[in-house]
Amino acid sequence: MDSIKKYSSLLKEQIIQELEKIESPEIEIWNKDTIERIKNFSTNGKLVRGALICIIEEKVKKTISKDSLKAGAGLELFQSGLLIHDDIIDKDQMRRGEYSIHYQYTNMFKDNSKDPNRTGESLGICLGDICFFLGFKILSSIKNKKKSLSIIDLISKEMVYVGMAQMQDIYFSDVKNTDPTYEDIYKLYVYKTARYSFSLPLMIGGIISEINKNEIKKLSKIGEDIGVLFQIKDDQIDIFSSTEEIGKPVGSDIYNEKKTVYYYYINNYLKRKNKKISDYSLEEIKGIISNKGIDKKIEKIVKDISSRIYRKIEKIKNEEMRKIIIELTKYTVERKK
Repeated sequence: MDSIKKYSSLLKEQIIQELEKIESPEIEIWNKDTIERIKNFSTNGKLVRGALICIIEEKVKKTISKDSLKAGAGLELFQSGLLIHDDIIDKDQMRRGEYSIHYQYTNMFKDNSKDPNRTGESLGICLGDICFFLGFKILSSIKNKKKSLSIIDLISKEMVYVGMAQMQDIYFSDVKNTDPTYEDIYKLYVYKTARYSFSLPLMIGGIISEINKNEIKKLSKIGEDIGVLFQIKDDQIDIFSSTEEIGKPVGSDIYNEKKTVYYYYINNYLKRKNKKISDYSLEEIKGIISNKGIDKKIEKIVKDISSRIYRKIEKIKNEEMRKIIIELTKYTVERKK
């Protein structure tokens, strides 16, 4: 989406501006290292969440305020904190084509730490926490204080949902004899990814644009559906793309037994054969997806959700907003990485 690219560049500038204003204590190497590392990590992504806030205001008010850019920058710092912690939980060494934050620290202290892996993970946790607090600091600087408080309250609520959904994800992945239903996985999609990634920025854009609460609720529900599509596409990319395209090892989610719709259908088939996913190569897994019609089942899920989105879009009053949500839905389904 061209509009996402447009606002991503503005948000990168805003994030850098906000981080360069931070007054931090002179604590050995951490003063400079911390801000620079967050700056590089936070501006290295697509910044979709922050861009959505700006896009909604543009469509409603025909302009972009500093409040949207600040809200977008704050939300992207929350995203950075979540990703840093997520990489530690999943033991992922790569993110966006570079070493993940905790692994950067592991390498930094590999020759002079008693336990480099633990040192790297511990420092990564600290850096992720700092991202959250910096996000709140930026949000508190939004000029309109009523909007600022509403946005902080909304983000706080949604972050609680993300945290609990992350716990559920860990439980399903790491605890023996947990066999989630399709409905369990769908709920995980909604609360770990969909609401936070799409409902939240769309609602924040609505708050900044001063649209009525009923319209904001509509955006929230549409965001859930788009977010589920986004996560299903992520699951597909994890299996069918290349390491070069996605910046991390392909197949990592499926072999870590992340509970996705792909895992659900593959595992149900393999259970009948008394087999596990780890018994198969990634190419063999792809063959099972194709030969057993799993790809067709997931295509139907995507089609049904897309149809539901288009029905909901018809109820949005603002024509320009309807157009951008249609564009966003197409982008979500068709993206390659």
